[in-house]
Amino acid sequence: MGKYDRLTSGTEEYISDLAVVESNIKQVPKDTVIMSFKLTIGRTAITSEPIYTNEAIIAFIDKKQIYISNEYLRLYLKYRDWTLGMINAVKGYTLNKDSIGNTMIDIPNKDLQDAFDTVVIQYDKLKFAEIKILIGNVKSKFDELFGGCDQQKSIGSLCKVRRGTTITRKETVYGTIPVIAGGLKPSCYHNVSNRKGDVITVSGSGANAGFVSYWPSPIFASDCNTIEPIKDNILMLFVYYQLHFRQKEMYALQPEGAGQPHVYGDDIEKVHILYDNIEQQQKFVAYASKYDKLKFIIIFIFSKR
Repeated sequence: MGKYDRLTSGTEEYISDLAVVESNIKQVPKDTVIMSFKLTIGRTAITSEPIYTNEAIIAFIDKKQIYISNEYLRLYLKYRDWTLGMINAVKGYTLNKDSIGNTMIDIPNKDLQDAFDTVVIQYDKLKFAEIKILIGNVKSKFDELFGGCDQQKSIGSLCKVRRGTTITRKETVYGTIPVIAGGLKPSCYHNVSNRKGDVITVSGSGANAGFVSYWPSPIFASDCNTIEPIKDNILMLFVYYQLHFRQKEMYALQPEGAGQPHVYGDDIEKVHILYDNIEQQQKFVAYASKYDKLKFIIIFIFSKR
């Protein structure tokens, strides 16, 4: 499944009709969500035609008991943190039938799933080159609006930067609030939050220390630092996009020569960003958000898990 994205396509390996008969292998129907549960755990796709798979792929056959769209299920499984159910086997980590079958899935209503599907399919039609153009357009719009702006302020002078609260998986009570730690996605989910929505997180430690995310809904901040406005003269999305454009610089905040990488709040406070009046900020955020709808819809849906 290494080269698959949303839909399956051609493959380097095929099975003969004789082998199908002799092995009694079952065919996976078209329009079925499949997932790798060995080695490349969590890679998902939707079958574009009936296929046969090897022992490392699991197929999710819809029992038609409740409505769940393929697009929602595919991305739910893809972005789920599977580390809790992994088993260390001879050839690497794997999942088993119980760890997959016992997984609880929260299912939004049909209207929300359909809206989600529409955006996913629209974005899938964009070619890679076109996506690069869109990203370039956002950066160009930023330069257009703020190219003549020479006013810079430190994040610490505009925003409140504070460390999250340590929490272990055993201490969480399953709920809908994402727990943001040192990774690229939520580490787990809890039933209470310690930050309101409209907040930026910067991963605090580990290989991804310095990774910047924006959360429109409440979160539980753990192994990360959060950036929140002090006054109403700064938009968090305006700050987020600037840090997103400069993601490499945020990773570079990790101290050299340290054992485990860390990014500290004091260093985040010293980062300088362009600052302009609220009207200019609103113009940019309104423009940029048009090209980031998929990301924020995914964040919104998965923050409700």
